[in-house]
Amino acid sequence: MFVSIDWIKDYVDLSGVNTDELINKFTLGTAEIEGHEESNKFLEEIRVVEIVNIEKHPEADKLNLVKFKLSETETFQVVCGAGNVKVGLKVPYAKIGVTLPGGWLLEPKKIRGVLSEGMLCSSDELGLEKTNDGLMELPEEVSIGTKMSAVLKINPDLIIDIDNKSLTHRPDLWGHYGLAREFSALFNKPLADYLAPETNTDLKITNDGPIKVKADSDSSCLSYMGLSINNIQVSESPKWIQDRLLKMGVNPKNSIVDISNYVMMDIGLPNHIFDADKISGDIHIK
Repeated sequence: MFVSIDWIKDYVDLSGVNTDELINKFTLGTAEIEGHEESNKFLEEIRVVEIVNIEKHPEADKLNLVKFKLSETETFQVVCGAGNVKVGLKVPYAKIGVTLPGGWLLEPKKIRGVLSEGMLCSSDELGLEKTNDGLMELPEEVSIGTKMSAVLKINPDLIIDIDNKSLTHRPDLWGHYGLAREFSALFNKPLADYLAPETNTDLKITNDGPIKVKADSDSSCLSYMGLSINNIQVSESPKWIQDRLLKMGVNPKNSIVDISNYVMMDIGLPNHIFDADKISGDIHIK
């Protein structure tokens, strides 16, 4: 089972707790952590820059010497072969010493005799999406020097891996909110309410929905609840939901499938979304 500490922080403040302390305390207090991985940390080091000058590489027709500014006082130059490079464009910049996805460490390097001070990045090189469109073009209103984690609204994260067998007897820990309750107890930190104070929970529970549900008395089903919602539009999920699902090893599909999986991983409640138009008769649990 993968657990996102960034997700846990929705419910309990773990600021000031380092990785070793978190892993050791959870292992001793609850269950052994099999492994861990830092996710998207490199986006804290990738900054927005603005291209200010382009010259042809003296030794290569398909390469350019691209000068850009990271701040009003800092300028750098890289060798770049992207086809969409132009003056005024704002793009992500990875400086020397940054490790990109796949373990690619940027080191000082001469390209055809010219030193390149890092790299201007495409979406593909940042591990975001496969594309051949060249450099990732950013909105004009984004300020130079801004971290790409802030631009993309993707937080660095610590992903911990817990063997499912370690939690088989603890169904309260089969979702992030239940795990947040455990971290709250282990570190003596307040646990946030699952629902925000302004959430409307005044739902009327009835037995006269459009689809009837019946469970045989000798089945193992103790409770089955359904909610009917009209005027649903299937679309793409918000980026932050897709990012969290990917960290859990689940590929995003669409807004309906994704919210179902998200809720299951959030509160540990298995659920399924049906298209009511395709259901003939009642739902019968045997």
